[in-house]
Amino acid sequence: MVVVRTSRPELESDFPAGTLELIRNGVETFGYSVEVSGDDVKIELNPDRLDLCSLDSLVESLRIFYSSGTANDKFKFHRNSIFSASPEAYGLRSVVGTLIARGKPIGSGLQRLITYQEKIHDTVGKGRSLSSIGIHDMDNIVLPFSMSSEENQITRMTTYDGMDGTLQDILEKHEVGRKYASLIPSPTHSPVIRDAEGRIMSVPPVVNGVVSRIAGSTRNFVVDVTGTDIQAVKNSMFLLARSFSCMRYSVELFPVLSNGQKCNLEKFHLRDVRISQGSIEKALGTRISTRESMNALKKMGYLPPSGRSSDPPRVPGYRIDVMGEIDAIEDIMKAVGLSNIPERAMHLSTTGESDNARDFAQLCRTVLAGAGLQETKSFAITSEKFFRGIGSNSGYEVLNPKSEESSVLRDKLYPNMLNLLRINKRRPLPQRIFEIGDVVSGGTQETHLCVMIEDSISDFSVIRKEMDYFIGRIAAGEVTVHGSPVAGLIGGRCGTIKLDGKGIGVIGEVHPETLERFELQNPVSMMEITLEKLYFNGPV
Repeated sequence: MVVVRTSRPELESDFPAGTLELIRNGVETFGYSVEVSGDDVKIELNPDRLDLCSLDSLVESLRIFYSSGTANDKFKFHRNSIFSASPEAYGLRSVVGTLIARGKPIGSGLQRLITYQEKIHDTVGKGRSLSSIGIHDMDNIVLPFSMSSEENQITRMTTYDGMDGTLQDILEKHEVGRKYASLIPSPTHSPVIRDAEGRIMSVPPVVNGVVSRIAGSTRNFVVDVTGTDIQAVKNSMFLLARSFSCMRYSVELFPVLSNGQKCNLEKFHLRDVRISQGSIEKALGTRISTRESMNALKKMGYLPPSGRSSDPPRVPGYRIDVMGEIDAIEDIMKAVGLSNIPERAMHLSTTGESDNARDFAQLCRTVLAGAGLQETKSFAITSEKFFRGIGSNSGYEVLNPKSEESSVLRDKLYPNMLNLLRINKRRPLPQRIFEIGDVVSGGTQETHLCVMIEDSISDFSVIRKEMDYFIGRIAAGEVTVHGSPVAGLIGGRCGTIKLDGKGIGVIGEVHPETLERFELQNPVSMMEITLEKLYFNGPV
């Protein structure tokens, strides 16, 4: 999930009256959640609609939807670039693009712009590896600008925050230098962007220079987007252009150059998407006129056909999530409203019956809830960072994740539960929670049960008591614990749970280093059991 944070004062000063209520109204249609605590406003969105992860773009999309207006992004497309690169520079960052935004001083919108820039870096740019964005004050530089490959030991620059030194100094000593230096493929040279007077604007994908530093008084922006993937660069440009447009800036887009080959962006904006009326009605399960479906798409930011009414609607370039007919149909469903689509009985040739394994899982829930534990739920596709120092053997990872939060398929539950305790660490103790969920271990899908207790005293004896209570009411047989190492737990205070000599799970106290990694200060004990192994022992 992607989180956008704002405040009541910001919404009241920078946006039209009633914007907070407008945001609340859009929860069901646009699929996000809103949490208001005092003056703080937190909006949590799915990463598929990255254009909505800009607060300005979200508010504009809501305005179009509820006012039946029309998207008014009027980008100006140029056929010639103002950004060039040397052959050696293309070997370091093979794709370059540019956009310009002109308007009033950005003021308090500066922080929103920088925050959205980083969200694009983390999602589309995959941590700046596929694409990175440099935003500059156009009034402080001279166009055009160019990128060349320069020696780290010789070239000197001053960063946006005042550090002066050679490129080597900056890559080794500056915070962002150390973080992103590995993205530059050469150990001796770096890509350097200079303006027409030779002043350094940035070293992509690492850091900007002081010459073009932006501030609240900046009114005219020039943006360089460099990367290694042309699609990521194009998507980054359209998303940022949309955000500028919603802040009422006039936006100019210049061609993308991939190893010197020019690609004009105009053909990727307002592209046609063909939708058959039969496909719409099949997905919705009800009849809907062509006029109604076109109106629904218009409310979702599509533009009407450029010619005859029978022509397909046009998709803005920043709607990078729309790849075909089914995506447009999903937008129609959202605009119509799922609650407005009539229910109808499904015609099946079979009769359903209860699944024994799921019944057993429900019995486990009942026993644990009766013991005073609270059930939690987390996603099977989760963040790789939760497994650092613990390890994962699911054998599966997401090759092109929308965000870091959805990058691996989990093989155990307790890292997710530790993260849940981290999120709720301000809640009073004890925290007594459990989860029953799917994992993939060694390439096999399993259902696991995890019980976790955080308290001022939560040692092995505490979780052992919970284990004996639970298994004693669920299965027949002799329960023992055999000491063995478990990743993330304290050696000598953890082991394998065995039922009649067969391993069914693990139990123990969470290691202090693991607690520190999840920012937890209190002791935590846990057990995790494979339900299939418990189920086949037979309920009591």
